[in-house]
Amino acid sequence: MKIDHIALFCKDLEGMRQFFINFFAATSNELYHNPKTGLRTYILSFPYGSARLELMQKPSVISIDPSKANIGFIHLSISVGGKDIVDSKTEELRNAGYSDSG
Repeated sequence: MKIDHIALFCKDLEGMRQFFINFFAATSNELYHNPKTGLRTYILSFPYGSARLELMQKPSVISIDPSKANIGFIHLSISVGGKDIVDSKTEELRNAGYSDSG
């Protein structure tokens, strides 16, 4: 058995797609849009791995209050190859304006 892909609902579909392309060398398919349901998705592939990430957006999905504990998808772990690469990637993300605090 292998995991083919994990799906993640996002507020900013294009921003999330660009984040993974810019910082994790993801490649993306073309936007899938189902006009009947409003669903929009991209499937991202990553170098050196077979599992993919599906980014999804649908207007009717209820937003979850981030101040409360929720069940479901908690985090995504990305292996980049070692501590030095993690430190370098962390610095790259900080320099791009991302915060590494909760």
